[in-house]
Amino acid sequence: MRPLTISLPDYLYKKLAQQAQMHETSLEDLVIFQLRRDETRDTASSFLQRTAGRCLTVREPIFKEAIPPVWIVPVFTNVAPPLEVGVITVDADTGKS
Repeated sequence: MRPLTISLPDYLYKKLAQQAQMHETSLEDLVIFQLRRDETRDTASSFLQRTAGRCLTVREPIFKEAIPPVWIVPVFTNVAPPLEVGVITVDADTGKS
């Protein structure tokens, strides 16, 4: 993996540092975790758009420390009121559902 340097405004850096401290992890690990969560959400959303059009949407993925670790992505209808209709399970190590 190549190193990456990101410059953040002071207020955002402080906020992320506080979140990392609350979760008892490093700032780098927190940012990588959030990036993986966002990537999982975006991949699930793209999959649904290709297969179901705009009638379904996803919510924030939930990380489950299982064997293997997985992301659970809730799937909802895209009409009011939104109803949960299922989940997409994604292997956290491989990214496969």
